Amino acid sequence: SGASSVLNVDFSASALAVGRENAALNSVSMDCLQSDAIPAMRQLAGLPIKGRAARRRYPRLQPRQFDRVILDPPTFARSPFGAVDLVRDYPALFKPAALACAPGGAVLATNHVSAVGLQAWLDILRRCAQKAGRPIKRLEVLEPEADFPSLDGVHLLKMALCWF
Repeated sequence: SGASSVLNVDFSASALAVGRENAALNSVSMDCLQSDAIPAMRQLAGLPIKGRAARRRYPRLQPRQFDRVILDPPTFARSPFGAVDLVRDYPALFKPAALACAPGGAVLATNHVSAVGLQAWLDILRRCAQKAGRPIKRLEVLEPEADFPSLDGVHLLKMALCWF
C-alpha cells in the first residue's frame, strides 16, 4: 500500500476485526478506533462536535490530515447524532473527509443508495467541497469491478476519487 500509517474508524468491533485481519494479510500497520465515525471525522477535520452529541463521551482526537481518506458509509445508520440517511446527509459526511484530506491528497467516496443517481451525487460532492473551501481539483468516477454486477446496467455502488 505504501502508507506509513492507517487509521480505521468504525463503530463495529467486528468490522474493525476484519480490517485488522486484512491489514495483517497485506503486511500493513493499522491503528483501529472503535467510535462513531461522525465525531471522529469532525475532530480529525478540526470541526466541533455539535448538538446533543457534544455531551457524549468520545475518544478525543487532534486534527490531522491524511494523504488518502476512504469514505464508505452504510446506506442507513443510527448514531447519537441521529439517523444518517445518505440521500440527504451525505454532505455532513463528505465535508469532514474533505477537510481531513491533505493538499494533493484524495478522498475515495462511495455511495450505495439506489435512489441517488451518479450525476446528482457527483454534484453534491462538488458543491459540498466548494462550500467547505476545499474545491475538488480532479474527480474520477470509478466503475465497480465485474464481481459487483448490475442487472440493469445502473450500478448501485457509486465511487468517486476526489483530488484536492
